[in-house]
Amino acid sequence: MSGTLSQIKSNTLTSRAGLLVGPEFPELDYSAQITAIRALPDARAANVLSVIGAAYAKDVVSFGHVADLARMFEVDLRPSWQVDQSFLERYTKGELKFIAQECGLVAHVGEKRFAKMLASKKPELITGMLNRIGFDWAGRLPSAITLDGTYGAPPDRGAHQAEAPIAELAA
Repeated sequence: MSGTLSQIKSNTLTSRAGLLVGPEFPELDYSAQITAIRALPDARAANVLSVIGAAYAKDVVSFGHVADLARMFEVDLRPSWQVDQSFLERYTKGELKFIAQECGLVAHVGEKRFAKMLASKKPELITGMLNRIGFDWAGRLPSAITLDGTYGAPPDRGAHQAEAPIAELAA
């Protein structure tokens, strides 16, 4: 987060995970590593997940491993990430339409009204997408931001809060 991750050697991150979990941890296969982490007390597991997250961010062996970790530890980006102007500016108008469809904005405003929005210049389109009355972007992830390429409406917040300890580990 501070911009210094690129200066840390990948074997440093691996050895730190070994220190936090146990000396045998670096030699375990991938699924055994997940099992070992799940067996840790919550606070210790949170530290380990931070180190492992940093290691994958630095030197991903396989994106499939990142997605596996996210599923296993129920990582949910919805509470911490939101569609914003800088995100939308990276996309073409066609891609913006796709994002709006995935996130429910087109259904919210209607096809005809969104087509009118799409006919405007890109900066006005983005402003219109972000400032639509009655539409909340919170908890809506386009497939481009999800780990598994799926999207959907935000889950029921009450159900999500019942699982807070696991979500806190992932954060």
